[in-house]
Amino acid sequence: MRIIMFCCQITSFPEQELTPGWWFLKESMIGGHIDQGWRSPEKLGSFVDAIKHFVANALIPEKGPEYQSRALVGNNLRLALVERVVREGEDYPINDLIRRGWHIVALEYKGELSMSGELLNRKAIFVMGHPELLAATITLNADYYKHS
Repeated sequence: MRIIMFCCQITSFPEQELTPGWWFLKESMIGGHIDQGWRSPEKLGSFVDAIKHFVANALIPEKGPEYQSRALVGNNLRLALVERVVREGEDYPINDLIRRGWHIVALEYKGELSMSGELLNRKAIFVMGHPELLAATITLNADYYKHS
């Protein structure tokens, strides 16, 4: 499950009249799609609280066009420079992780063994590594990775 949070100044919401102020609405993502279950918005105390909430919960650091990963030397990934590692079995977050500066370090496979020792129902697990400790920690502190 992935959580998307946003802050906005709203005064009305379907089926509910809201007092003026700053509110946020949590939306869950299941399998890369937003869960359509209805949720009630939650009120924040002030604009400053909305900014703090946005920075802490919704701001996603992504690498820009000038970003040079210190773990890449030429076309070679230096594993000794990878600070954090995460294993991701779902395919939809992989591109998101790559945009955040993560690298595919390895592929692991899960499945069942047949009587002859062949792997059946094979599922790939992406082993992703990040060379920047702070950026990796922000990603791993996201609700999606805390609950998976």
